[in-house]
This record gives sequence, structure tokens and C-alpha cells, in this order.
Amino acid sequence: MLVARPGHSAGGAQSPSRDDLLRFPRVAPRPETPARAQFDRFFGTGDGPGAALVECSSLILMRELLRRTDHVGCISRMQASAEIDLGALVALDVVLQGSAREIGLTTRADWLPTPAQARMVAILREGGGLT
Repeated sequence: MLVARPGHSAGGAQSPSRDDLLRFPRVAPRPETPARAQFDRFFGTGDGPGAALVECSSLILMRELLRRTDHVGCISRMQASAEIDLGALVALDVVLQGSAREIGLTTRADWLPTPAQARMVAILREGGGLT
């Protein structure tokens, strides 16, 4: 998902276009990550005044950069949810096609979960996060 600070001009726009967003500098995850692949598919090699790109793997650094500047950031919905709920960031009205992906849980064949781990797996299964 694409996010920005509250009050950012792109946040007030109804479905800002790629060209609208190219006017702003951007913050993106490191290459070789699923979120970066979404970012690159949407923005491509976009030139223009907003062509400046900060690569960042720290949610805290990204949040603070977005809160204090006109950067637009790309981050997963789950990572951004607390920041959005707290009002630190706003989700931009932009659909990143093909951005949904499954996230799995891998365990050893002989794994015996602790009670807390078993509960966490149960919660994930109940919420539809695991199959």
C-alpha cells in the first residue's frame, strides 16, 4: 500500500494517479522484497521532481521520514496498520494491482509448540491467515 503523512496533498486526492505521485520523493523497501516489487510495478523508473528514492527497511525511519516530509511510502498493509490507526500515516487511495500475497508458516516436522505458540497458530487459522 502507499502511505503518506496526514495532510499530504496526495492524501486528500481521490485516487491520485501514478503521474500525480511521481511529483513526490518516495520511500520504498529494499530490492528483492515483495513490497518493493509492487512499488516498482506501480512507479517503474518514473522520472520527474519526485524521482528521489530512499530505500529503507526500518518502519520507524520510514514513518518519521513520511511524517516530516512530502515523501510517499510503500509498505505492507499489516506493517502500516498501527501507524494508520494512530493517525501517524494515512493510506493513499491507490490500488496496487496484484499486491495481495499469501504468507505462510513453516515449522519442523517434529515441532511441539508451547501453549503460547499453539494459541498463536490457532488465532492465525481462525482469522483466515493460515490454511
